[in-house]
Amino acid sequence: MFVCCIGLVTDKRPRKLNSISFYPLRDASGTIQLLMDASKNAELADALSQVPVESTVVVEGTVVTRPLSAQRPVRALPSLPSAHTLTMLTGSRR
Repeated sequence: MFVCCIGLVTDKRPRKLNSISFYPLRDASGTIQLLMDASKNAELADALSQVPVESTVVVEGTVVTRPLSAQRPVRALPSLPSAHTLTMLTGSRR
């Protein structure tokens, strides 16, 4: 499923695992975790890594269902948006 997410980048440093980084995005309804695979789109991964904390971004991508073994029993996040495009709406001064 293709989605468009708008929110604040809330983590100062991405958590890197090989070429994969995770970015929490927050809005009034809660927080989602964005997965960015640099091996699939190095230019977008670099752009996302340069976005200052608390900047508002629009991210378009595909929802990827987590395997059952990766889901937490309480407050489980059933899926992760995987980024295809990024637009920074406002930049933080941090």
